Formats: sequence, structure tokens, C-alpha cells
Amino acid sequence: MSCHILGAGAIGLRFADKLLQQGVDVSLVLRDQAQLEAYQKVGSRIQVFSHSGLDEWSVPATLPTDADPIAQLLVTTKAFEAEEALTSVAHRLTPDSEIVLLLNGYGVQQRIAHSHSQLAIWAASTTEGANRNQSFTTRLAGEGLTQIGALSDSANGYPSGWENLNNLNLSSSIDEVLWRKLAINCCINPLTVLFDCQNGGLVTLPEARELLLDVAEEIEQVSGYLSKPLFEQSLAEQALYVAQQTGTNISSMLQDHHAQRRTEMGQITQAFIDIAKSAGLDTPVASELQIRLNALGVLR
Repeated sequence: MSCHILGAGAIGLRFADKLLQQGVDVSLVLRDQAQLEAYQKVGSRIQVFSHSGLDEWSVPATLPTDADPIAQLLVTTKAFEAEEALTSVAHRLTPDSEIVLLLNGYGVQQRIAHSHSQLAIWAASTTEGANRNQSFTTRLAGEGLTQIGALSDSANGYPSGWENLNNLNLSSSIDEVLWRKLAINCCINPLTVLFDCQNGGLVTLPEARELLLDVAEEIEQVSGYLSKPLFEQSLAEQALYVAQQTGTNISSMLQDHHAQRRTEMGQITQAFIDIAKSAGLDTPVASELQIRLNALGVLR
């Protein structure tokens, strides 16, 4: 099996490394000619630093417009880019193509599965931490668990070549996994932007901690109404635990904001607000948070 990876960011490179270690042939699908030329300038190689040292791989790259068919596609773009990115390679997909969506947010995965229902499609969610400090190089911030599950009827078991990946579990209820990840992201990512802090600041800064508790309570109320299970302990306890465990991490949303890039706010906080609104529920805490972030010029 060969796997094409669409989205050569920190997580995309991390999973390229994991797949290559298991003997899966990997290719990158780069955004445009300029990115391809930049990749060629670094020798068409990726580097992944971890606690065990450096993994360096020579990995071929293609452009979306190329014609060779894609047997398996791992999509690790920003959530707001995923649908357009997938459309850009649609001509390379075959009836037997497998698609794995490793994205933040909630909703885009289901829309893609609906619009490509004839294909085998999985969604995945990971607690792996990785930071890209330069193009085509990533540094592992922490080991984590990845859960993967079918979004379409033809997706059975693991995607081809994935069954032996480290720290990978097959989930029979991936929608619940994605909802829990959304809940945690809603509690952490936008607040790190608002308070301009590492994840650990949400535990130690009194105002940030208080707002996290309020956000978590509102999400729990909506989750209960929608019959979407969260965690055995309260969401607030779980979110504070995650923030503490990843205390020195800078959330991807804060990194994007610092770089004046578009953030995934629309696929995280706004997605939660929209889901609640569609059920006739008000979300005053999340809505006020959104207003405060808009005032800071957060792009979404």
C-alpha cells in the first residue's frame, strides 16, 4: 500500500514518519509549484525530531494536478482547507481509494463522508503533539494516542497498512471521539489566544481558569441535551488535566494568530455555537468568547 499525504504540516510529517517506519510507501501532495520547489531545495527530504533522535526520510512529492492515481489519501490540512484540498485531487481518486481525515474541528469530516459516500473514509483524532519549526521539519512535543474509526459503510477495520502503527486504536464510535476532541479544543485553544499564553496558563491564571470552567459547563449542558457523551469526570476536570499535561505547548490556534494566519476558530468555537443553535440552544459564554476574539483580530 502507498499513502499520499495532503497537508505537509507538523502532524502530516509526524504521520509520514509513523507510516514509513511500518514500511508504507509515502508521498506528499504539495500545495503548488512554489512549495514543490521549496521542498526540492531541501533535498526532497523530511525530518522528524523526537526524544529518540532524528528520523530523516527521502519522500517523493507530487502536485494536486498530477495524474497518477491515489490508493490511500491522508488529509492533515487545516479543517477549513480540507474540502477544497480534497476536491483538488478528486480526479486522482478511484473507486477503491481509501481516505483518512485527521483534522481538527467537527462537521467537516461528516460533510466529506457524505459527499464522497462511495469511498472508504475514516476519521481520526490524535493527542500527538508536534511543532513545525521550519518547512518539512517537525519536532515531536509528546507521544499520544490516535483513535480512528469508519465514517462510511465501506471502511472496514483499519486503513491498509495502519494496523501496526504505534498508539493507534480502532474506535467503533468515532463521532463521539470527534465530539470529545471538539469539546477539549473549545476549552483550550481559543482561551490560549485570548490570554496569549501556553496551555499551562489556563491552569495558573485565575481569569483564564475561571473562563475555562464556564466554557466547559456550557459545553456539558449542550452535550447533555444532544445526548453526546463526554468523559467520566467533568469536562472542566478533563480540560484542566490536558492543559496541565501539555503545559509548555503553544496551541496551533495561538501559533496561527501570532503568524497572522487564518485560525480554525470557525471549525472549533463557531462549530459548537452553530450545532447548539441548530438545536435551539443558546451559548452565551461561547458567543461572548467569540466576540472578544473577533475584537483581537483573530482570523477565521
